[in-house]
Amino acid sequence: MRAFTLPLVECLATAHGPIRVRQGQLIRLFSDDGYRGQGEATPLAEFGTEDGPASRRALARGIEDLIAAGSFSLEDGLALIWKSASHSPCARAALDSALHDLAAQEMEQPLSTWLHMHSGLAGRPASRVAVQAIVSGGEPESVWSSAERLVAEGFDAFKLKLATNPDGRGLEADLARVAALRDCIGSERRIRLDANEAWTFPEAMAALDSLACYSIDFVEQPVPRHELMNLRELDRCAAIPVAADEALLGSGWSACLESRSASIFVVKPSALGGIRPALALASRARSLGIRVIWSSLIDGAVSRAVGVVLAAGLGSEGEVHGLGTAGLLARDLVDPVTPNVDPQHGSILLRKSNGLDCALGDLVDEDSEIWGELRLFERRS
Repeated sequence: MRAFTLPLVECLATAHGPIRVRQGQLIRLFSDDGYRGQGEATPLAEFGTEDGPASRRALARGIEDLIAAGSFSLEDGLALIWKSASHSPCARAALDSALHDLAAQEMEQPLSTWLHMHSGLAGRPASRVAVQAIVSGGEPESVWSSAERLVAEGFDAFKLKLATNPDGRGLEADLARVAALRDCIGSERRIRLDANEAWTFPEAMAALDSLACYSIDFVEQPVPRHELMNLRELDRCAAIPVAADEALLGSGWSACLESRSASIFVVKPSALGGIRPALALASRARSLGIRVIWSSLIDGAVSRAVGVVLAAGLGSEGEVHGLGTAGLLARDLVDPVTPNVDPQHGSILLRKSNGLDCALGDLVDEDSEIWGELRLFERRS
């Protein structure tokens, strides 16, 4: 288990507060057959996950419990980590990722193929996943500049954070930013917006009405996460579709399904607790006709790779997912332009290697400014 720090290229303003750096832990589990499974825990307490210290403690407990168990099945291993990291979704997601990575390698399959097969879907997993880009800028001019660069990079879908102005300017300022984005990218490309729980129900209804003229694909989490009935009313009556995001955190996704609070779910596997709950959510959402967008917490490469294999294995054909965030990071866990995690021309190409296939160096020997404390765990003889 090794700590890391990933600075962003520039501060990302959100309604939850600014994000300047992402810190987490990378883990590797080694099997007796010589396979190594990888996982990443990069919590974002502002979003509602555990904080860094709690995540580290849960990871250590989970690894120690797995080592103490010795030989175990995937199901037994998942049951163990659920107990070890029950209140730490990002830590649980890292352990879950490593176990699924090992399971797919042992079956000599790419993890996207393994997931597709276990989901019972027909056909084959996608070989390429289309992704959106996040547009930065607090003023219309900077939004235009950011979007212009991303259009040149080949993106066709763009996400803009709303309600981010620290000086208290509200909807009027956001309307000007959205107008600049639409003017820059033209009428054919998609715009998605994210309010991060910033509005009351009346504010959300008014905002959605005002934004409708810009042909918005959807708006993420316009009201606080616990207001499921208000979210449902917006989804049914507002001028723009809305998506559940923060509301899905932990076990919240089950309540969202039961209440049919939104027709679109933006799913962050790290915030759910990993691949296993993501599979359950995707299956139930599919049966109800809910559109699923796979996304991330602005994670490092390993967590993003989990989102990519879920999108490839379970995603709907033609969907664009929220996994094009590599460009926000000044440093990452892998070298730039790595298949399975980094977009080229608006999509991510999957390789056909077994498991998660996120190539990293030796964590023990790795020596660069992003890496921190290294902790080794060994089976006692």
